[in-house]
Amino acid sequence: MQTLLISNIILWVVTIALLYTMYKLLKKVQFLSQTINDLAKSEEEKNVIGPPIGSQAKPLGNVKLTKEETLVLFLSTGCHFCKGIINELPKLKEDYSRVLVFIKDDHREVYEEYESKISKVNVECNRVTEKIFNDYVIKGFPFGIIMKDQKIMSKGPAPSLKAIDEFKKAS
Repeated sequence: MQTLLISNIILWVVTIALLYTMYKLLKKVQFLSQTINDLAKSEEEKNVIGPPIGSQAKPLGNVKLTKEETLVLFLSTGCHFCKGIINELPKLKEDYSRVLVFIKDDHREVYEEYESKISKVNVECNRVTEKIFNDYVIKGFPFGIIMKDQKIMSKGPAPSLKAIDEFKKAS
């Protein structure tokens, strides 16, 4: 009888120890699962370029945002495709109520050349400030954003007229 009692006690102790171990393992699995989800989210956020579609447009320095459809182009003086887009500005000006160009000034001489070409077609040209660069999550050039009623309607890489048309159609 005493052996049966001892064996029952040992059985219960082992059962409680196993349950405790399972509980701890489940907690660790939950923690690892949450960590993996957090990492996946941060990877997705790293790949996000530009502000979310449908979001309120942030200030663009001293430029006044309007309710009309506006194409905002972010260009860089060190970008080959950007030079091509500058040559297409007269066509873009026909397609949009307003075109704004923001240039990242890597090379002063090239910036002045770009600014001169852009002003000839009567398009607003500004330098990209660090704040604008960060607010609009610009990670590559050329990049375009279509705004209307001060909201982001569409966005995407803008290396050609065709690319701009494609992200416009997506809006």
